[in-house]
Amino acid sequence: MKKLLLTLLALILLNLSQTQAQMLQGSLLFGVPTNEFAENTEATGIGFNLGAFFPMAPALPIYVGIEGGYQIYGSTTNEINQDLLIGLGTTTRIPLRFDVETNNNIIHGHAVLRVVAPLPIVQIYGDALVGGRYIYTRTTVQNRSEERANNILRAADINPDEEIQATTNVDDWIFSYGFGGGVMIGGGPLKFNLRVVYLLGTEAEYLDQEAVENAPEPVIIPDEANPPQNFLAVPTKNSRTDMFFIEAGVVFNLGL
Repeated sequence: MKKLLLTLLALILLNLSQTQAQMLQGSLLFGVPTNEFAENTEATGIGFNLGAFFPMAPALPIYVGIEGGYQIYGSTTNEINQDLLIGLGTTTRIPLRFDVETNNNIIHGHAVLRVVAPLPIVQIYGDALVGGRYIYTRTTVQNRSEERANNILRAADINPDEEIQATTNVDDWIFSYGFGGGVMIGGGPLKFNLRVVYLLGTEAEYLDQEAVENAPEPVIIPDEANPPQNFLAVPTKNSRTDMFFIEAGVVFNLGL
C-alpha cells in the first residue's frame, strides 16, 4: 500500500511539473502530535514532503496544488536469538539470529490552496489544506544467522540478510484538514522555504512507540518447545490525530 501511494503521488507530481505547475516544493518534515494524540504518544515524526503548485490565473498570486509525503514516528529493532531443533528425538540445536524491526509510519496527501504576498525577496504565504493520512505499523524479520545455520536455512529457501517475514500490525485512514503558512527567501527561481502547518485529524487506531518497545519477544521459527506467537501482540490506542508540522526545504519557481 505504501509503495502504491508513493508511486501514485510521484506520477501526479511529475505530470503537473511537465504541464502547468509553476512551483515545485521539497522539504524535510518534522511532525509533532498534539491534543489527544500527544497524550497517547510522545514520538516525533521525521520524513519528507513534496508539492507542486500552479497559479489560478496569470499574474494572480493564488495557487492551487497537491502535496504529499511520508514520515516515521517511531522505530524499534530487536535482536532475537533462537535455537533450531534438528531431527526428532535429538537434542541437537542450531543457534539462529534474527533482527525484528517495527516502524510506525504515516503517509499523507493533501490538496492545497496557497495565497502568496508578491514581494521580490521575501515572500510570505498562507495555506489551506484538505486530504488524508494513512497511519500504519509494520514489522519485518531479517535473517542474521551464522553460516552454519544458514546452510540449513537455505534448504527452506531462507537466505542470509533476507527479509523472511513481514506484516502490517495495525493500520487506519485519517481525514485530515488544516491551515499553515511560511516564508520563501531568495531573489531567483530557487528559494529557501520555511513552513509550519497545523492539521486536524479524525479518530484512528494505531500503536505508539512505547507499546512497540515493550512488545513481547516473538518466536520466529516455532518448534515443539516454542509454539507460534503473534508478531506484535500489544494493545492499540484510539484517538483523534491532530499534528503540528515544521518544514524546511526549497521551492523552485518555474515562472521566473
